[in-house]
Amino acid sequence: MPRHAFSLPIALYCKPSMHADDLSLSAPSSEVPGPVETTLSGAPLSSYRWVVLAAVVINNSAFTLVALSFGLLLPAIRDSLHLSETQAGWLGASLGLGFVATTIPVSVLMGKSHPVRLFGFSIIVGAAATAAQGAARSFWIFFLARLMVGLTSSMRGPARPMLTQQWHPRREISLASGLIVGLGGIAEAAALVVTPWILNATGSWRTTCYLYAAFGLATVVLWFTLVRQHTTPAFSQQVHTKARPSIPSLFRYRQILVLGTGAMTMTFGFTVSRTFWPTYMLEAHGLPLTHSGLILGVTAIVLIPSSVVQGYLGSRYGMRRIPLAFSGAAMVAGSVGMMLTGSLPLLVLCSVTQGLAWGFMAVAISYPYDLPGIDTLEVAVAVSAVVTIFMLGTIIGPVIAGAIADATGSLYIALMVSAVVPVGMCFAALRLHDLSRQPLPAAAPSIISAP
Repeated sequence: MPRHAFSLPIALYCKPSMHADDLSLSAPSSEVPGPVETTLSGAPLSSYRWVVLAAVVINNSAFTLVALSFGLLLPAIRDSLHLSETQAGWLGASLGLGFVATTIPVSVLMGKSHPVRLFGFSIIVGAAATAAQGAARSFWIFFLARLMVGLTSSMRGPARPMLTQQWHPRREISLASGLIVGLGGIAEAAALVVTPWILNATGSWRTTCYLYAAFGLATVVLWFTLVRQHTTPAFSQQVHTKARPSIPSLFRYRQILVLGTGAMTMTFGFTVSRTFWPTYMLEAHGLPLTHSGLILGVTAIVLIPSSVVQGYLGSRYGMRRIPLAFSGAAMVAGSVGMMLTGSLPLLVLCSVTQGLAWGFMAVAISYPYDLPGIDTLEVAVAVSAVVTIFMLGTIIGPVIAGAIADATGSLYIALMVSAVVPVGMCFAALRLHDLSRQPLPAAAPSIISAP
């Protein structure tokens, strides 16, 4: 599954107490006058948190490039590997399948792993899997390589939450989630705009995959240079001594299933559009892939302010239902509109509408934090559960759309059916509640997860 130039107060320095690999901070010194604001881990708040957030966004971009470039590379891949529409659908779904199959078990089993090393390792493995896609000579090799890329994304799941709660106070959780989603649009726009140009310049989809693998390795160097932990001894002890949460215990939170199901309808329609729409427009309207990439890139650009605004509304006012319902309606309007016109200005307008809709991610990934009565360690798995459910849309969407296209002989019918599915988010929003944020106990900082 499913992010841009934004001014961040980045401090390009580390405090003398920071080590290259880890930051262990004791309680605030008595020499500091007045109360000191702390992060969720109990460590003093530092402006260096924006550097860490920027590094998370940059490294996420290595995954985003591979995920979103597939639809634009699909015509060349399909011809090279002699794929049917159903096989193309399975390749589009394989990344999400690898993620969904592993994200909750990985979140539980690796929740106590060193987040910096785990995140970096996942990028290295993901880069190798991306290179394997470029070398694939058959459907199955490409499928397995893309499946592995999804697995590496799930490995980053436990690392991002831990770093988020180590560096940010509770009041910034929704905003930080919005920034991660919104600034990630830089990579999304790059994937959608640059991929056709690379393909035209090199004449090879395989070379494009190799270049993206090399980019992933380059981000690893930046990651280990800039990022470190930011903890207190008490917090570190709590992480390592507290029992892992029980997955079945999460089923008592009906909101997780409702929210996840609504979000799944969003990723269903969005993934189908990103997988098959460029091919349909090329074959039916002769729209060049470079134009399709630019049009889809508009979604990524609009995603930035939409994610930040929706994240701010969640942080400042606790608003969730209205943004979620709006997002569902906007996704349907934008997706249907892109199938009803060949006019470039109208296509751009529809892409803008989709970008406004995709800001729902900032709300969806922060909602579980405020569920009443949820245990501190359960939050991490709750977020993973929501992400897992909505990522199901990235699997079933392309598979069902590909089957419909093969059965009817029409990509248009498959795309139109998929375009109305996100209305499910509107119905889900009606079943949710705007949760008021409760203060955390001062003596027990929570273990929080955020994508």
